[in-house]
Amino acid sequence: MQSLIPRTGKYANNIPRQQMLDAQEAANETRLATVMLLMLAYGARARNTTGHADAGDARVRFVRGLAVTGSGCTVCITFGMLTGTWIERYEVNQNMKLMFAYLAPADQANRENGAGKVPGPDTRPVRRAKIVQKLLAWILATLPSTVSKFHGSSRGAECQEALASHAGPYQGKPMFQIHSRLEGNHRLDLASLELYNLGVLQGFGPAYVAAAWLLRAVLCGSQRLPRVIMAYQDATRESLLDAIKTQNVCDEAMEKALDAVTLGSATALSRVSLWNSLCGKNFAIRVAAARVFTDLVNGGRFHSTCSELEHAHTEAHAQDILRGLHLHNKFLRYLVYRDIRLFCKALPPSHYVGPGSEVLLRKATGRGCAVALKKLTRSLVADLPAKWANLVWPQGFDVEDTEHNLCELRRFEDHEFSKKGRRRDADLAAVQNRAELRQAYFARVRCVLGFD
Repeated sequence: MQSLIPRTGKYANNIPRQQMLDAQEAANETRLATVMLLMLAYGARARNTTGHADAGDARVRFVRGLAVTGSGCTVCITFGMLTGTWIERYEVNQNMKLMFAYLAPADQANRENGAGKVPGPDTRPVRRAKIVQKLLAWILATLPSTVSKFHGSSRGAECQEALASHAGPYQGKPMFQIHSRLEGNHRLDLASLELYNLGVLQGFGPAYVAAAWLLRAVLCGSQRLPRVIMAYQDATRESLLDAIKTQNVCDEAMEKALDAVTLGSATALSRVSLWNSLCGKNFAIRVAAARVFTDLVNGGRFHSTCSELEHAHTEAHAQDILRGLHLHNKFLRYLVYRDIRLFCKALPPSHYVGPGSEVLLRKATGRGCAVALKKLTRSLVADLPAKWANLVWPQGFDVEDTEHNLCELRRFEDHEFSKKGRRRDADLAAVQNRAELRQAYFARVRCVLGFD
């Protein structure tokens, strides 16, 4: 979401004065509307308090402020913080009447006077237990396909038959079959396998850290990192990995290599946020990424980062080191940390709760913090069937896997699915090619992933 606060100082000249004034007015109006919502939520009267006529006027100004921000996520978080009632982002976007009814003056008067409602039993534990069971069913529904891909179709069929009664709510849905989802174990995704294969061949070093940075902060998808490496070699007759090791990457060749691929959409919002904060909106992402990447390589930043990470023993220390690579977006920095942790065994699992999983985590536990994530992980580990879970998570199901599956379940529930199915499944030759690549990469990295 674009900030409503106008820039000052050296960035002020980049924005017209009228645009700055409009942004300042919108920001002030949004702040005022939030304060008025706070008073309404806690039973304070709006009349003769802020100079506005009544609560209806407050509602109008609050909705106007939401229209300016244009973010359903902001509505959801603000509404939940002030009222304790958490609602999904898509519910806000599709049906604003829910919030209007909650702020209706008559309903507000009933709450203030205690009329019209009789306190009932606390149903929150029951609702939270249902969310946990829903998450468990989702994980079990994704297991058969993963087992089939990496352990053979016969084992996959056996797994599906054994878990059919537990994963029925999702496996029985046609939309589940056509939904483009990642593996339950994020380490088995094709893009991750491509990166880990490079790490096995090259060893943990500057080339691997640079490739992880390039994959997560720029490319954001599978089958793109190998294409960039080949395109750079075609342009310079030199391997990109060797150029990283010798700290001699060509800026123009790197830009041509990035132009040769289509950037993925898996983490597009985080990527746009990162590059807008680094270079502003006037730069194309490929051009800006090529320049920043070249400066980091030729300046020796990946070499120094790699040596510092080998001596890091805490997540906070490693995160501080990764900030030196301009990874100011928390989610993208978390993805790079996961990739590095595979080879730096001393680093613990990350307890980061991403924006895509926080809403469901709050529904399941009542909180969206690291403590709640650990509690939920312990509950899932106790309920997962060990026979099949060990085939997918041989090193154990940890908090990173919980966060990943929360995000995947939220994405499944949020998306409006196409009846035509996944576009990438239309090309059968491409499907077969991805399957062969997955098996080849998996054969090389299975020891690193703990399968042997």
